[in-house]
Amino acid sequence: MAKSTNNKTNNKTKGKRIARKVGKSFLYTFLLIIFIGIIATCAAVTVFFVYIAKHAPTFDENMLYTHEPSNIYANGKKIATIGTEDRVILTYDEIPEVLVNAIVATEDSRFFQHNGIDLPRFIVASLKQIKGGEGGGASTLTMQLSKNTYTSKKATGWEGIVRKFTDVYLAVFKIEPTYSKEQIMEFYVNSNYLGSGYGVEATAKNYFGKSAKDLNVAEAAMIAGLFQAPGTYNPYKNPEATEDRRQTVLKLMKRHGYISDEEYKIASAMTVSKIVKENKGTDIASGKVNQKYQMFVDMVLDDVKRKTGESPYTKSMDIYTTLDIDMQKHVSNIMNGKTYNWENKKVQGGVAIVNVKTGAIAAVGGGRNIKKAKAYNRATQSNNQIGSTSKPLYDYGPAIEYAGWNTGTLVNDAPYTYSNGKRITNATGGYIGVQTIQTHLMKSRNIPALKTFQVTSNDDKVKFVTSLGLAPEIYSCDKGYRLERNKCINKENPNNIIDAKITKPLHEAHAIGGYNGESPLTMAAAYSAFANGGKYNEPYSFTKIIYNDTGEIYVNKTETRQAMSESTAYMITHMLQETADYGIDSGSYKNINGVKYAAKTGTTNFDEATFKKYHLPYWAVRDLWVVGYNTEYAVAVWYGYDKIQDGQNRLGPNYHQKLFQAVAKGVFKKGTDNFKKPKSVVKVVTEKDSATSLLPSEYTPSGYKVTSLFIQGTEPNKVSTRFNPLKNPTNVKANNNGDGTATVSWSKIETPDALNKSYIEGFINKNALPGGTSVSSYANSILNTYKGMFGDVGYNVYIKKNGNLELQGWTKNNTYQISAPNGSYEIVVKSCYKKYKSNMSNGVNTNVTITGSVTPEPTPTPEENTDPNSNQNTQNSNNQNQPSNQNP
Repeated sequence: MAKSTNNKTNNKTKGKRIARKVGKSFLYTFLLIIFIGIIATCAAVTVFFVYIAKHAPTFDENMLYTHEPSNIYANGKKIATIGTEDRVILTYDEIPEVLVNAIVATEDSRFFQHNGIDLPRFIVASLKQIKGGEGGGASTLTMQLSKNTYTSKKATGWEGIVRKFTDVYLAVFKIEPTYSKEQIMEFYVNSNYLGSGYGVEATAKNYFGKSAKDLNVAEAAMIAGLFQAPGTYNPYKNPEATEDRRQTVLKLMKRHGYISDEEYKIASAMTVSKIVKENKGTDIASGKVNQKYQMFVDMVLDDVKRKTGESPYTKSMDIYTTLDIDMQKHVSNIMNGKTYNWENKKVQGGVAIVNVKTGAIAAVGGGRNIKKAKAYNRATQSNNQIGSTSKPLYDYGPAIEYAGWNTGTLVNDAPYTYSNGKRITNATGGYIGVQTIQTHLMKSRNIPALKTFQVTSNDDKVKFVTSLGLAPEIYSCDKGYRLERNKCINKENPNNIIDAKITKPLHEAHAIGGYNGESPLTMAAAYSAFANGGKYNEPYSFTKIIYNDTGEIYVNKTETRQAMSESTAYMITHMLQETADYGIDSGSYKNINGVKYAAKTGTTNFDEATFKKYHLPYWAVRDLWVVGYNTEYAVAVWYGYDKIQDGQNRLGPNYHQKLFQAVAKGVFKKGTDNFKKPKSVVKVVTEKDSATSLLPSEYTPSGYKVTSLFIQGTEPNKVSTRFNPLKNPTNVKANNNGDGTATVSWSKIETPDALNKSYIEGFINKNALPGGTSVSSYANSILNTYKGMFGDVGYNVYIKKNGNLELQGWTKNNTYQISAPNGSYEIVVKSCYKKYKSNMSNGVNTNVTITGSVTPEPTPTPEENTDPNSNQNTQNSNNQNQPSNQNP
């Protein structure tokens, strides 16, 4: 037993020695790994910094003020040179202290303390960058000097890391040891392009009409805010965003103790609209630009900056654009009044022309008589409500795409309300009853548009319109961001742009274009998809960039997506061609240059409060639109006034249609109107105004046969019985009354299919009814239309003499009294409608002998014509299908 105990003790001791040995071995290994890791990290950091130092450019202050110009080309021809600017260089003593304080408070609060890098901010930003996020906000003024002149604005990925550390190297080891803080501030305020000239002196004169040395706190705050994003914070283009940024600067100045509460209060009240002078000057940094191309060039410069993060003003580029020189000259001559007579001096217009197959922007008209660079561009920067041009986009397109509708689908134009109970009306007042969606779109009826809007789900409509590049009122942003279309832009760092969140459904005013709005460019691009087999191409203004300093080529990659089926695109195009044939709602312009094109107009109204506030005349409308296209180009035209005080539109003269025609004459060419029908669409002759699409019967009059387009597989296979001959009455007999009269009686026929509610209900597509509409109520609307067309079911009573029928009268009862001289008569009773006689029954005969007559023989009434092709019947049927101003 003792031996066993000793063995256990020895084993325990041995185990402890082994455990201590293993523990020491693990600790040694762990420390070794840590040590090796530290050495490797230091080596990697050393190699990285050697790489940075070796490849970093040499800092040359002359490069701050000398830039090779950028060149812009169209069709191989140079059309503009950008960046050949005049510049006024200020010394530090000439820079007002209030501006220095505003810049430091906003861009680099520890500028006068650090040695080129603000380490805490830099570490946080670098960690974000390593994670793949946006690492902005940590660059000091010194680093920004490097970035703006020697490196780039690349902010993410490996390139972003290299760029940022290169800026650190230049700032810490080249710039700060060589130049004083005052000199660095001089470089900073004089070298930056601020949207209206290089440097703060040119900017102050352009925006405020004064020298920089005379700036007050309110003005200095606005200029300090421009350094971050001069294009975004242009006070003429984006006054609200500029004011938001100015207020941010003032808050930072107050936080860092540069201004008192009282100074903050006074400067905060001086808004951008109060301090910026009227925009009459020319941007001195615009370079050499032909006025015919100015608006297009401005658009290209904005697009290049947005796509690459680089400014053509500060980075020498050769930019190759999509501009069609001849089209742009044509548009410019119209906008400047050389080839078009404008209504008056104050009315404005916006025009965009887009290649439907590629998305390339061919020409723009940003406004009338534009004589300066970077002016407000109504073709690309406006957001105006689009009126009835929304109907193919928000209503009929989704209904065809998702509800399987055809061009002959019926909708009832009758009194109606939005889901919230508010009444909706048609522009012309009144109602036209049950008609096809093609008719409703052609006549631009609002009530059927809303009903069609309600047929499809919110998700389907949102998918449809956002795929077309539109920006409905469904988005919102987190606090600290502002919403621009479907993007959220950080108020303090506009380079931080994220997708907006969809937080609300489409409100029903979208059905008739009553939302925040679109520009001519977004509308032309959206309609292009209808001409392009449903394929949407993101519009673009340039194809590539060659950087002159490195030879690097940037290819502009744009997005293309299938926004709808080929069948939907063709069916909408067919409907819009009929709309244009109808005359773009006026009957004035059936074609242009002999081209049959597709088009839709739009009109928006002022609300009641605006009418009262400005004492507007009853006829005043706000925006006028036309969007049209052929197989090659889409043209969008907006016509209106920038300010209500300048004037108001009216519908009668149709100036917007005349402007569209003038523009399209230089765009639509002969032979460009052949839209090819896809195999997925079939043409079917159907019976007009049937409850749902039905095939015509052998009795359907030719005037009631129409051709409708269907998605293949949804075409009708049932034949209408609406015009079938009525059945004869039964039990027809006549009794002599002995007083020169006879009473004819019969048994009534069953209700014909055309007036049979149950029959009509059987052909209604339950899934295609707008919200709140039952099959029964919709059947009643169809029934009312048919009753208006045919009249009541009744009977014609005749006396047959010598083989001819003499009409005695019509009744909807089952008895009729006739008067005649004494004698034997053959009586004929035929079933027929009161108004429509073409499908009258053959008739049933009976005989009667009349006695006791003391009155002369009556003059017979001529027989009504029963030929469905006769003028009388055509007139009867046509009368029943004309639009009415009253609810049927």
